[in-house]
Amino acid sequence: MDSTFKARWVAALTSGNYKQGFSVLHRITDTGDEFCCLGVACKLLADDGKIESAPHDWSVPSTARVMLYNGTDIHYMPVVARDKLGLPHYEMMRLADMNDDMKTFEEIAQWIDVNL
Repeated sequence: MDSTFKARWVAALTSGNYKQGFSVLHRITDTGDEFCCLGVACKLLADDGKIESAPHDWSVPSTARVMLYNGTDIHYMPVVARDKLGLPHYEMMRLADMNDDMKTFEEIAQWIDVNL
């Protein structure tokens, strides 16, 4: 993984600027956006113009909308994003599990900093 991107990702996760969410990469609600740790990485890549993002207009689960990255799965990073990061599939799954097992962004950021 590129050390500059990793540092940005860790900083974003610990910044307090992203509300942690669960089960989807990026949920858009009336009270603000929620992100999985992987969704934060996707958002950074999209902001850099390295992947595409677009809102998807169906409920997950209530009136919330979700953001799709490269038009693919709402639960896991698209392959193009993983490839750009050099993130193996098994590491993506580990991070998704950590997030959905209620590890905080700070705990996940520390793991990313040490292990990726």
